[in-house]
Amino acid sequence: MTTSVNYSWAGCTVLIECADTVQPVESDWVVLMGLVDALYKTTPLTEFNVHKISGTNPQEHHYGFILQDGREWSQILRVSNQHPQNNTVMNFAIPDFFSLDEFLPHRALRDYIVKLIAMRGLEKIEIRW
Repeated sequence: MTTSVNYSWAGCTVLIECADTVQPVESDWVVLMGLVDALYKTTPLTEFNVHKISGTNPQEHHYGFILQDGREWSQILRVSNQHPQNNTVMNFAIPDFFSLDEFLPHRALRDYIVKLIAMRGLEKIEIRW
């Protein structure tokens, strides 16, 4: 069963869908939004998206965001028992340039997303500013 929650957080709208229950005040979701905020402060975003790609085995999720300056990050995360969360398989066809200062907060966020997929059954996140 998928649960869904819509709420506002620090000037953005958030939709989360998850196999587990979702309460915006739970520590996992507070940590998630803290990581999103850290990325936003480094590279202002217009949207951030994660969604499960149906019919994929092993399970695949699209992970991406669009910055206010028009640059985009988009990749596929493959989360499975064969690839534990600390060694997730993903593609790296990113056409836009990013500095290391921009990449580091994104990497922490992406790693946490992988944890939420593996541990909480995360299916979808949509955040819009």
